[in-house]
Parts: sequence; C-alpha cells; structure tokens
Amino acid sequence: MQRGTSEVMALTSAYPTPTAGETMAASGYHGIVLDRLAKQAVEILDVEESCIFARDQADPNMAIVAAAHGADEAIVGKRVPVGLEHSRAGHGALTELSWGGDVQGALSVGSARSRARLSSTDASLLEAFAPTVGAAISHAYSRADTHPNMRGHIAGLVAALDERDGYTAKHSEEVVATSRTLGLALGLDRAALAELEVASLLHDIGKILVPDSILKKRGSLTPDEFAMMAVHPARGAEILARVPGLEVVATIVRYHHERWDGMGYPDGLSGARIPLASRIIAVCDSYNAMTSDRPYRSAMSEADALTELHMHAGWQFDPAVVYAADEAFQQEVAA
Repeated sequence: MQRGTSEVMALTSAYPTPTAGETMAASGYHGIVLDRLAKQAVEILDVEESCIFARDQADPNMAIVAAAHGADEAIVGKRVPVGLEHSRAGHGALTELSWGGDVQGALSVGSARSRARLSSTDASLLEAFAPTVGAAISHAYSRADTHPNMRGHIAGLVAALDERDGYTAKHSEEVVATSRTLGLALGLDRAALAELEVASLLHDIGKILVPDSILKKRGSLTPDEFAMMAVHPARGAEILARVPGLEVVATIVRYHHERWDGMGYPDGLSGARIPLASRIIAVCDSYNAMTSDRPYRSAMSEADALTELHMHAGWQFDPAVVYAADEAFQQEVAA
C-alpha cells in the first residue's frame, strides 16, 4: 500500500463526504472540520467559548455562524449581522479571518471567568491560529471534492519528504504506528484517532524547507542552526493548512514540539493547552527516535527509552501520556 494511503482512508472515512452543491454551512465534512477548530481554539487559548463566523457571500452585511464551542452552539448555521461579530469581543477577543487576500469571516473567543481581554501572549496565539481557520472557511466555500484532493496532496507531501530525507520519512511511518497504539490506549474517538495518524505521518513535513546542511548534519546543531530547525513545526502547519481537510491536522503538527512545562516551541504552550494529539506525537516521536539507530549513536532498548520518557514526564512530556505509553508499549512488545 502506498505510504500514507491507510491514514488518508482513516481520516476521510471518519468525516462524512460532502455532496456537490452543499452550502458551506450545510456541509457535513467541512462542518466537522470547523467544529473541531472551534474546540481547538477553546483548548489552546484556555477560554470557555469560541465562535467562527463566515461572511455570507450573497450579502456582505451578514455572516453565517459556521461553528462554535461553548455557549453559542445553539446558533450554529444561523445568519447574523456582521456587527454581531465585533459585539462579542467585549468579553474576550476577536480576530478577522483572511485567506487569499480577502476577509473570510471572524473568530471570537471569550470566557466569563477571565479578564475582558487576552494577554499579549494569548493574543499572539489567536493571531497565529486565525490563518488556519480562514483557510478552512475558504476551502469550505470552494471545494466539493475534498477527499480525492486530500489523498493526492498527502501522497505528494509524503513523496516530497521521502525524496528529501528518507530517514525522516521512515521515522514518520514508525511514529504513526506508535501513535495509533497510544491513541487507542487513551481512548481517542474515531475522528481524533484519524487526525492523529495523519499528523504523525506528516509531523516533520516542515523539514523539507530546512537546509540540507542542518537537516543532515551528524553532530550537534549550533544555536543558530537549532533556531532554523525549530521553525519546522510552524512551516509544516502552514503547508498543511493549504490542503482542504487538513486544517485540524495542521494545528496538531504546529504544536508537536511544545513541552508540558511551556519551554517548547514555536509558541511556548504548556500543559493541557497543547492539543492531546500533539502531546501524543511528542512522546512517540522521542520514543521512536531513541529506539532507532542513528549515524552518531546506537538504538536504546525499549525499556531504557521508557525510563527516559518517565524521567522527563511533567517537564517535557504530559505525565498521563507517558504513563499510558508505558503500559501500551510494553503490552505491544509482549504480544
């Protein structure tokens, strides 16, 4: 089977297929993508509610409530005046959503228990998240044949990564298998598990933009070289956000190098604000790297790798994910 095919099939079967002629608001497929982005916004920004507004293409003065998580879920699918978007910013924050140079809508977030405005750090997180949501709205309006396009795009990205760095491509496939095992152990639902598998397959896609002198260097990276390498999660997310249907996956990929203690990159997220799928990939990425031979060192045993994960639980890794990995991976080895 072609690399990535099983992951694409899992993702596309987890979401319903839209039919030709569906409106953006009525599309089952795109509705799920936007719903999951609304949920991601709440988790990442540590707020209680979010609402995604999409501009009505037939009437620029109206917007469609495309998705929400929290208090506004009952009005999803309704048309509201554009001014309502901005009236919500009084108890949180709002950012316009643009794609292709056009304003596509707005994303508002808020919390009754929090301050009226987000901190500057959280405002930056919101701004970084907005382009992915804008892309999802643009794709929802313009695409009816998402599934075939997604399959071709993913196959092309996997091939590009394989051609650029065969080791990284092989490593990503191994991370898929480990992530699937851990995702099942943690009880992920069908859609979340499918997103995890695709994100695992493509978590290092941003490395295709890293110079060979850094990507294939055998020794330690200098601080400047590490800084150039550290942009790959954000660049990977930008690449994936361009693919209709992979917007949620893009966010997972962006945060897979964040740390539980907030000392990771690119945005310094901490704790449960890091998407669970990103926390799973972080553990599996490290585990598979430690248990694989590299030009500059031999592979660790599975037991030693698990010990290393436990040593960094609560600092680099989510402790709950590490403990689940301990049991799941040992069972897999025993089988």
